[in-house]
Amino acid sequence: MIGIVDYGAGNLENLRRALTRIGRDARVLRSPGEAEGLQLLFLPGVGSFGSAMGSLRASGWDRALIGWAEAQRGLIGICLGMQMMMEFSFEDGGHRGLGIFRGTVEPYRGGRRIHMGWDRVEWTQGGPGADTFYFVHRYCARSCPSQAAICGSDGEQFVAAVREGSVMGFQFHPERSGPEGLELLRWAIGEVV
Repeated sequence: MIGIVDYGAGNLENLRRALTRIGRDARVLRSPGEAEGLQLLFLPGVGSFGSAMGSLRASGWDRALIGWAEAQRGLIGICLGMQMMMEFSFEDGGHRGLGIFRGTVEPYRGGRRIHMGWDRVEWTQGGPGADTFYFVHRYCARSCPSQAAICGSDGEQFVAAVREGSVMGFQFHPERSGPEGLELLRWAIGEVV
């Protein structure tokens, strides 16, 4: 069984539907105690870094997710979820992240103010074969020792995916990326569980 962390800022239903399409049962978790016995957690995210981190801290999910990652249990962050796994973000005046991955989140500086739409990634640690995904973000990590994929077709290179053992993060939205996104979810789950 897979858990989807609900802290009030995630794209929960799209992710749950995508997991159902690939034959995986998932349930939405409102508190860390509900994660007991699960193999894998997803940390989705849509919104702003500061308020999302505040919600994680208020609910106790911050400590639970750090402990989960330290135990090398399966954890996958999506979009803002991946950003919150970094050490720090300059969004909303600057906030500490979970520190699961080393790196900072900074404003996107490509040709557009918001990086939105389909784009290609280049896998640097080996990947699922799929390489075109749907992005929508104003902030990104420019570098990270754990980078697994980069994107750079809009004039700025940034980290598109990160990985350390059984912990991964994707700046793009696999749940909104059609068949290639589903292929990526299948691959990622197989890699971390």
